[in-house]
Amino acid sequence: MTFPSWDAVDSYYHAYGKQRGFGVIRAAMSYKQKGGTSTREKRVGIWRCDCWGKPDKRRVSKGKRVFVQSPIQRSSTNKTTSSKKCECPAMVYAKPNKCNEWELCTVVLEHKNHTPTPSKSRHIPKYRNEELNKSNIARNLFNANAAGVSIEKIDRTLVMERNGFENLGVSERDVRNVIDKKRRMKMEGGNANAMLEHSDKMVADNQNFYHRYRLDDDGNLKDVMWVDARCRAAYEEFGDVVSFDSTYLTNKSELPFTNFVGVNHHGQTILLGCALVSHEDVETFTWLFSTWM
Repeated sequence: MTFPSWDAVDSYYHAYGKQRGFGVIRAAMSYKQKGGTSTREKRVGIWRCDCWGKPDKRRVSKGKRVFVQSPIQRSSTNKTTSSKKCECPAMVYAKPNKCNEWELCTVVLEHKNHTPTPSKSRHIPKYRNEELNKSNIARNLFNANAAGVSIEKIDRTLVMERNGFENLGVSERDVRNVIDKKRRMKMEGGNANAMLEHSDKMVADNQNFYHRYRLDDDGNLKDVMWVDARCRAAYEEFGDVVSFDSTYLTNKSELPFTNFVGVNHHGQTILLGCALVSHEDVETFTWLFSTWM
C-alpha cells in the first residue's frame, strides 16, 4: 500500500487500530540529513501496537514511582499495577519510494499475548478523546449540565443513543472530566469572584501587591494578572530580561496559567509575575505586556 504523505500513513494506522481495538504508538522516526544537519523531512517511520515492549511493574516507594522487573506482592503500603506491555509484534514500517509516496515496506498484523476487539477501543484514551471532540459533543455535554441535567442522566442518554454501552466510546468519568474542565476554563462556581476578593485582601494587607483583570462583553472574567511584593522587588533588581512562559497551556492538565520569569545574579530562575489567560491571541499578549511594562 502507498500513501501520499507521512500524515496519511499515521491517520490510516490509527483508524485501523481504533477499528480493531488496539492503541497505536509512533515507535521510531528518522529524518533526512542535509549538510550534516538533521532536517524536518521524514525518511522512515515505524508504528507499533501500544502493547509493544517488555512488561514491567510499577510501584510507589516513599512517595516516588519506581519501576522494577520482578513481580511485587500488593499490600496496604505498596501499590503495584501491572504494565500493559506484552511484547506484541504488531507494527508497520513505511518510507518514501522513488515516486516520493510513502510505502508500507513491512506489516505485521498478528497480535500476541493479548486479543484486541473493537469494543476495547473505548478503553484507549486517544480514541475516547476523539469521540468527545466529534460533533462538538464536549460543548453539548457542558451545555446540558449547565441547563440542570445531571451527569448520570447525560451518560444514560448517550448509552441509549448508541444502543448500548458497548457502542459508546466514552465513559461516565470522561463525561465528568469534560464538564469539570469546561467549568475550570470558564471559571464558574464563584472561583473568579473568590480569587478577586482574595486579591483585594492582599492589596489591603500590602500595598505593593498588584493585580489587574479584564472582563468580556458578558461580564465574565477574561484575563487576570498578579504580582506580589517579593516579585516586584525582584523585578527592580533583576528586570533586565523578562521571559514570558505560556507552555503550561500545553501540558497534560491544559491549565490556562502563564508566568513571567527572570534570572538573578546567581543564574537562578526567579518568578516575577503570574497570569491566567483565557485565549492565546495578539490582544491578550498585548494587554499582558502593556500591563507588565
